[in-house]
Amino acid sequence: RARQEERRREVTSMAASSAAAASSSTAASSTPPAVALIADGLYLGSTACVDSSALAALGVTHLVNVTVDSPQPEGGFESMRVPVKDDLHEPLHEHLEAAAGFIHNAVEPPANGRVCVFCATGKSAAPAVLCYYLMRQRATSLAAALAAVEAAWPGARPNVGFWQRLVEAESWLHGVEQPSISVQQFRWQHIERAFSDKVRPDAQGEERDAQREELLRMLLAAQAEASELLRQKTEWKGAS
Repeated sequence: RARQEERRREVTSMAASSAAAASSSTAASSTPPAVALIADGLYLGSTACVDSSALAALGVTHLVNVTVDSPQPEGGFESMRVPVKDDLHEPLHEHLEAAAGFIHNAVEPPANGRVCVFCATGKSAAPAVLCYYLMRQRATSLAAALAAVEAAWPGARPNVGFWQRLVEAESWLHGVEQPSISVQQFRWQHIERAFSDKVRPDAQGEERDAQREELLRMLLAAQAEASELLRQKTEWKGAS
């Protein structure tokens, strides 16, 4: 538990440092780096930017490839594949415990390695895996895990299906009845951020009406997404 508490503080500190660095640069706030440091020993990337030489320069020793068929980078890395697509119905939760175990064994003694978790875009599946790992092995809340990932990789937003599984995991990992950030809160944050990029406070007439129509469209899409998820939801309880 002492080790977990130390790790939890590291994650919180890393998130705060990353957020401060991002706020100091307009470019950094909107564009993620090629490979982002999430916490001690943990990196996030996408298939487009995961390059063998760049990974080697960072000291990365292990890879978690969260795609169905994207090739593994060459270079002698120890690798694990999580064969899921970025779709809210994909059974990512069936692989989370194994992925967390792989990452834990890679970064902790005696291996003391560094892991890069990547997916097609770096926005959904890989961040979900990292959020689960941070909850599982570093005793963070789901909200704190998301904050750490988002601070280093702007735009990281697991899809609502993956998020529902993370909410369930937080419940049985930490014994909480109320999630630190619910599916509804998560979706509303996403809508607020997406919509704020398109809103002009001084909009009038047709432009203002178009903004309202866009917000309504996003809200209806989120409602339909959540309804479909609940309709198909199956119970999942991982190892506590």
